[in-house]
Amino acid sequence: PDFTGNLAGDRAATLAQTGIEDAGLLYWGGAAWAGALGANKASLTLIAEFPIAGAMVQRVVELDEAFNDGSAYEFLVTYEASRPGGNIALARQHYAKALQHSRGERASVHLALAEAVDVTEQNLPEFRAMLAKVRAIDPDEVPEIRLLNTLALERAIWLETQIPELFLISN
Repeated sequence: PDFTGNLAGDRAATLAQTGIEDAGLLYWGGAAWAGALGANKASLTLIAEFPIAGAMVQRVVELDEAFNDGSAYEFLVTYEASRPGGNIALARQHYAKALQHSRGERASVHLALAEAVDVTEQNLPEFRAMLAKVRAIDPDEVPEIRLLNTLALERAIWLETQIPELFLISN
Protein backbone atom coordinates (compact mmCIF):
# COMPACT_ATOMS: atom_id res chain seq x y z
CA PRO A 1 0.00 0.00 0.00
CA ASP A 2 1.11 3.57 -0.83
CA PHE A 3 4.29 2.35 -2.53
CA THR A 4 5.01 5.74 -4.11
CA GLY A 5 4.49 7.62 -0.86
CA ASN A 6 6.67 5.15 1.02
CA LEU A 7 9.43 5.56 -1.59
CA ALA A 8 9.54 9.25 -0.78
CA GLY A 9 9.70 8.52 2.95
CA ASP A 10 12.07 5.57 3.29
CA ARG A 11 13.24 4.45 -0.13
CA ALA A 12 15.60 1.73 1.08
CA ALA A 13 13.05 0.08 3.38
CA THR A 14 10.32 0.26 0.74
CA LEU A 15 12.47 -1.28 -1.98
CA ALA A 16 13.74 -3.96 0.42
CA GLN A 17 10.16 -5.24 0.61
CA THR A 18 10.13 -6.02 -3.11
CA GLY A 19 10.95 -9.42 -4.53
CA ILE A 20 11.93 -11.04 -7.79
CA GLU A 21 8.29 -11.03 -8.90
CA ASP A 22 8.40 -7.21 -8.77
CA ALA A 23 11.44 -6.80 -11.05
CA GLY A 24 9.44 -5.95 -14.17
CA LEU A 25 7.28 -3.41 -12.37
CA LEU A 26 10.32 -1.82 -10.75
CA TYR A 27 12.19 -1.62 -14.05
CA TRP A 28 9.35 -0.13 -16.08
CA GLY A 29 8.32 2.16 -13.22
CA GLY A 30 11.87 3.48 -12.86
CA ALA A 31 12.30 3.84 -16.62
CA ALA A 32 9.01 5.70 -16.92
CA TRP A 33 9.91 7.98 -14.01
CA ALA A 34 13.23 8.84 -15.63
CA GLY A 35 11.48 9.25 -18.98
CA ALA A 36 9.10 11.79 -17.46
CA LEU A 37 12.10 13.86 -16.43
CA GLY A 38 13.57 13.51 -19.92
CA ALA A 39 10.32 14.87 -21.33
CA ASN A 40 10.14 17.76 -18.83
CA LYS A 41 13.64 18.78 -17.73
CA ALA A 42 12.28 21.99 -16.24
CA SER A 43 10.29 20.16 -13.55
CA LEU A 44 12.05 20.63 -10.22
CA THR A 45 9.85 17.92 -8.73
CA LEU A 46 10.99 15.37 -11.31
CA ILE A 47 14.61 16.42 -10.90
CA ALA A 48 14.31 15.87 -7.15
CA GLU A 49 12.72 12.47 -7.74
CA PHE A 50 15.32 11.28 -10.29
CA PRO A 51 17.21 9.26 -7.63
CA ILE A 52 14.02 7.28 -6.99
CA ALA A 53 14.05 6.07 -10.60
CA GLY A 54 17.67 5.03 -10.28
CA ALA A 55 17.03 3.25 -6.97
CA MET A 56 14.13 1.31 -8.46
CA VAL A 57 16.23 0.03 -11.36
CA GLN A 58 19.20 -0.64 -9.08
CA ARG A 59 16.86 -2.84 -7.05
CA VAL A 60 16.07 -4.77 -10.23
CA VAL A 61 19.79 -5.55 -10.58
CA GLU A 62 19.88 -6.73 -6.97
CA LEU A 63 16.89 -9.01 -7.57
CA ASP A 64 17.79 -10.29 -11.05
CA GLU A 65 21.15 -9.21 -12.41
CA ALA A 66 20.37 -10.55 -15.90
CA PHE A 67 16.88 -8.98 -16.06
CA ASN A 68 15.69 -8.65 -19.66
CA ASP A 69 19.13 -9.44 -21.08
CA GLY A 70 20.86 -6.61 -19.24
CA SER A 71 18.35 -3.84 -19.83
CA ALA A 72 18.56 -2.70 -16.19
CA TYR A 73 22.32 -2.24 -16.54
CA GLU A 74 21.76 -0.43 -19.83
CA PHE A 75 19.42 1.98 -18.04
CA LEU A 76 22.04 2.47 -15.31
CA VAL A 77 24.66 3.50 -17.91
CA THR A 78 22.54 6.49 -18.85
CA TYR A 79 21.35 7.12 -15.30
CA GLU A 80 24.85 7.18 -13.80
CA ALA A 81 26.27 9.39 -16.55
CA SER A 82 23.30 11.78 -16.42
CA ARG A 83 22.66 12.28 -12.74
CA PRO A 84 24.22 15.20 -10.88
CA GLY A 85 27.40 13.90 -9.28
CA GLY A 86 27.27 10.79 -11.46
CA ASN A 87 30.19 8.42 -11.75
CA ILE A 88 31.41 7.84 -15.31
CA ALA A 89 33.61 4.92 -14.22
CA LEU A 90 30.54 3.24 -12.72
CA ALA A 91 28.57 3.97 -15.92
CA ARG A 92 31.30 2.13 -17.84
CA GLN A 93 31.03 -0.82 -15.44
CA HIS A 94 27.28 -0.91 -16.06
CA TYR A 95 28.00 -0.89 -19.81
CA ALA A 96 30.26 -3.94 -19.43
CA LYS A 97 27.56 -5.77 -17.46
CA ALA A 98 24.85 -4.81 -19.97
CA LEU A 99 27.04 -6.02 -22.82
CA GLN A 100 27.70 -9.29 -20.99
CA HIS A 101 24.04 -9.99 -20.21
CA SER A 102 22.87 -9.00 -23.70
CA ARG A 103 25.48 -11.29 -25.25
CA GLY A 104 26.33 -8.40 -27.57
CA GLU A 105 22.94 -8.71 -29.31
CA ARG A 106 21.41 -5.40 -28.15
CA ALA A 107 22.66 -2.48 -30.25
CA SER A 108 21.12 -0.06 -27.76
CA VAL A 109 23.79 -0.97 -25.19
CA HIS A 110 26.47 0.64 -27.37
CA LEU A 111 24.19 3.59 -28.04
CA ALA A 112 23.74 4.17 -24.30
CA LEU A 113 27.50 4.45 -23.78
CA ALA A 114 27.93 6.67 -26.83
CA GLU A 115 25.23 9.14 -25.89
CA ALA A 116 25.57 9.20 -22.11
CA VAL A 117 29.30 8.78 -21.60
CA ASP A 118 31.15 9.64 -24.79
CA VAL A 119 29.27 12.89 -25.38
CA THR A 120 29.78 13.88 -21.74
CA GLU A 121 33.50 13.09 -21.94
CA GLN A 122 33.76 14.54 -25.45
CA ASN A 123 35.35 11.25 -26.53
CA LEU A 124 34.71 11.40 -30.26
CA PRO A 125 36.87 8.39 -31.23
CA GLU A 126 35.01 6.11 -28.83
CA PHE A 127 31.67 7.66 -29.84
CA ARG A 128 32.38 6.73 -33.45
CA ALA A 129 33.50 3.25 -32.40
CA MET A 130 30.26 2.71 -30.48
CA LEU A 131 28.18 3.83 -33.46
CA ALA A 132 30.16 1.41 -35.63
CA LYS A 133 29.31 -1.38 -33.19
CA VAL A 134 25.64 -0.46 -33.47
CA ARG A 135 25.85 -0.58 -37.28
CA ALA A 136 27.59 -3.97 -37.11
CA ILE A 137 24.57 -5.62 -35.47
CA ASP A 138 22.10 -7.09 -37.95
CA PRO A 139 18.58 -6.32 -36.68
CA ASP A 140 17.28 -9.52 -38.29
CA GLU A 141 19.73 -11.76 -36.46
CA VAL A 142 17.67 -11.83 -33.25
CA PRO A 143 14.02 -11.52 -34.30
CA GLU A 144 12.78 -11.01 -30.73
CA ILE A 145 14.58 -7.66 -30.52
CA ARG A 146 14.45 -6.66 -34.20
CA LEU A 147 12.54 -3.46 -33.44
CA LEU A 148 14.91 -2.45 -30.65
CA ASN A 149 17.96 -2.99 -32.85
CA THR A 150 16.37 -1.29 -35.87
CA LEU A 151 15.59 1.79 -33.79
CA ALA A 152 19.12 1.82 -32.36
CA LEU A 153 20.54 1.60 -35.88
CA GLU A 154 18.39 4.49 -37.08
CA ARG A 155 19.41 6.58 -34.08
CA ALA A 156 23.10 5.79 -34.67
CA ILE A 157 22.80 6.94 -38.27
CA TRP A 158 21.12 10.16 -37.10
CA LEU A 159 23.71 10.70 -34.34
CA GLU A 160 26.49 10.59 -36.92
CA THR A 161 24.91 13.65 -38.54
CA GLN A 162 24.84 15.40 -35.15
CA ILE A 163 28.56 15.13 -34.39
CA PRO A 164 29.23 18.85 -35.05
CA GLU A 165 26.47 19.70 -32.55
CA LEU A 166 27.54 17.18 -29.92
CA PHE A 167 31.31 17.62 -29.95
CA LEU A 168 33.41 20.75 -29.66
CA ILE A 169 35.99 19.33 -32.06
CA SER A 170 34.48 17.08 -34.69
CA ASN A 171 37.41 15.93 -36.81
